[in-house]
Amino acid sequence: MRAALPTAVLFAAAAAVPAAGQTARATSGDAVAIARPGEVIVGGSGARQRLSCDRGTAFIGGERNVAEITGACDRLVVGGSRNEVRVRLAPGAQVNVGGTGNRVIWTLAGDGAPPQVVTGGEANVVERGR
Repeated sequence: MRAALPTAVLFAAAAAVPAAGQTARATSGDAVAIARPGEVIVGGSGARQRLSCDRGTAFIGGERNVAEITGACDRLVVGGSRNEVRVRLAPGAQVNVGGTGNRVIWTLAGDGAPPQVVTGGEANVVERGR
């Protein structure tokens, strides 16, 4: 099922401010990954990230980031522009994609229902990988 979701809502979620107790780790480009149990956040510009979601939520924002999310995510939120995300999803996971020119390639961890995909923005692609 695909439905439109306002891009502003997705961007606000992807640009979440870290809460007390979170650990930030700077990587290539000026992107930062914030790790908290059950949550992965990637933002900035031009970074390459490989992170584990482990049945949590991954938020991807910024621009021109490449993210590989392992583990089985229950929820993925993508905003920003020209990000490429490869993600392993739990059966029945929620995927929300907004922004412009983002590409999400997903695989399913185990058997079960495909993800529930909601798209907004322009020129975004969500497809099943191998």
